[in-house]
Amino acid sequence: MKKIIHFIIPMLSLLWFSLNGVSPLYAASHTHYYATESPLPHQSWLSFSTEITPTDEVVTVTGTILLQGRTDNSEIDIYLTAAACEVAVLDTPITRTESAGKFVIELPIEQSYQCLQAKKEGYLIGQWPTPQGDIGTMTLLGGDVNADNLINIFDLALIAAKYDSSAPTVDVNGDKIVDIFDLTIAAINYNKRGPIQ
Repeated sequence: MKKIIHFIIPMLSLLWFSLNGVSPLYAASHTHYYATESPLPHQSWLSFSTEITPTDEVVTVTGTILLQGRTDNSEIDIYLTAAACEVAVLDTPITRTESAGKFVIELPIEQSYQCLQAKKEGYLIGQWPTPQGDIGTMTLLGGDVNADNLINIFDLALIAAKYDSSAPTVDVNGDKIVDIFDLTIAAINYNKRGPIQ
């Protein structure tokens, strides 16, 4: 009898959620059910009270980060900071992108972040203030090989100095050879400054 009642109580709760406009799947995944015995005088059966306690909710932040000149957009570091973007300091990445550039972050609803930043060696930093939900798609601009968040003559000089080598720090497009394509990407973005939004 107890097993049947333990089965019926959650089902009735889900029915109640459904009748009140809440998806039963949402209700089932966001609630816990506790049944407690409370015998009534002169009755041989049990009555149960149901306590519904919401689980910790999460906020999901998603997006796509692309790298100019590349088809593999993986391993872009994603940072979240509680400080505003103007004063944010990159610490430890919270996640990294997969090959298509996509990322998904799930955060406790009570936490708030003021800035999301995306960083990849050889590229200007990208950032979003107060990230929420799907932030869309951003393309990071290549050529910042000296990591000063500005693409200028110093970056072009570094790329030229390593021309025809496989130096990964100046191989902007990641094709394992420093060549005219890397110089072209940097030249196209000459005088561009990060972070980009």
